[in-house]
Amino acid sequence: MKRPRLEHCSACPPDLMPELKSLNVIIVTQPFFLYTMGEQFLKEVETRQLNWLFPLKSFIKNSVKTAISSDSPLLPASPFKGIYTAIARKESSGKTIAPEESVSTLDALRMYTSVPACATFDEKSKGTITPGKVADLAVLSDDPTKSEPDKIMDIEVVKTIIGGKIMWEI
Repeated sequence: MKRPRLEHCSACPPDLMPELKSLNVIIVTQPFFLYTMGEQFLKEVETRQLNWLFPLKSFIKNSVKTAISSDSPLLPASPFKGIYTAIARKESSGKTIAPEESVSTLDALRMYTSVPACATFDEKSKGTITPGKVADLAVLSDDPTKSEPDKIMDIEVVKTIIGGKIMWEI
């Protein structure tokens, strides 16, 4: 079984969405680049094309599976930075870029958990907290689904469980 992936896909015009869907491509992208390079994007990208940058909501609307990653070591490995940017769509000075492409916290969490498991053929053993799966998970300092978007980058991992065993905790 083939599961084609398109890495980055940082700029995606709307007319490509039907083709991505028809090919059943899984996008693996890094919205935190909006935060770190947003000022440059605002200066150099045509206004009408800003909506094409990390168009997460459009991917969802067009049924294009999308995973978020950090692109570490180029960017910090913290998933909370990517989740924040997927939700808030803000660059580092606070300017919003294409807010209509914002996704919900739950959608951003899925893009960091169940979709990457699917992208690596691990959906039967990883990606959700479901009986029979390997129980790799992190316990967080706050609930991202109840946090204000601007507080999500402050969330910390307080315990890591791998294979059902505590491997690290504060």
